[in-house]
Amino acid sequence: MPSHVVHRLLASKYLGVSGDVVTEVDRLIDLGTIHDIGRRKPRRLPAYLDIVESGADLKNRYYARLRRVKKELVEICRSDEKVKAFYYHHGLDILSYRLASALMLGLVPEKICSNLVKGTLYDLVGVENNLAK
Repeated sequence: MPSHVVHRLLASKYLGVSGDVVTEVDRLIDLGTIHDIGRRKPRRLPAYLDIVESGADLKNRYYARLRRVKKELVEICRSDEKVKAFYYHHGLDILSYRLASALMLGLVPEKICSNLVKGTLYDLVGVENNLAK
């Protein structure tokens, strides 16, 4: 994955988003309640928690974490700049995985550039779906 410096530099240059906003969004995504918030979401609670003695405590912690995730996503959605930085962060991460995979397979990135971008856009639909929920 590209470093936060790369995220900040590219988002500022190509999207006109301030470095402070990019830094804030990067920290929420990578260091927040859930790593890669937006691409990942909290797992579902296992059904057995209803019969386990400590299940109530685990449920409370789960729902508290879920509330924190929702709060972080709402905070991102309050600003157009933050939304741009959010999608750009995920787009760069996804593209870097795809590019690394192509290089490991010995593919020439210039020849498959269109497919790399199409695949990245396809994966970003999942981020949008997670954000909508």
